[in-house]
Formats: sequence, C-alpha cells, structure tokens
Amino acid sequence: MVLIRHRLGIKGNQKYEKKGTKEIFDELLQMAKEGILNHEEIPSKQTIQSWIGRYSAANKKK
Repeated sequence: MVLIRHRLGIKGNQKYEKKGTKEIFDELLQMAKEGILNHEEIPSKQTIQSWIGRYSAANKKK
C-alpha cells in the first residue's frame, strides 16, 4: 500500500483528485505496462475499493 501510494504521488492525508476504484486500478495497470510496477504488485479492484472506504471513513472522523 505504501509503495503504491508513493508511486501514485499520495503523501499522508494530502488532498488529491477523487478517483474511483476503476480509475485507480487502470492507473496501476498502466504503471505495470510502463514497467514502473510489477503486475504482482497490483491489488484487486475489491482491495482498492476497501482502501478507499477505510480512507474515507478515517478522514470523516477527523
């Protein structure tokens, strides 16, 4: 997760463009095609969706 967040340019609680599961997954696939990530490093869409949900819930509490 930390490696992927780093490679997507997301730092801490930095505000960034809202992206849905499909957009993040597609971006990760593109990174794999470019050789930035290995295909094995790409999480499933369901995992990405869970990350988004947990991140949103954690930030609503603040």
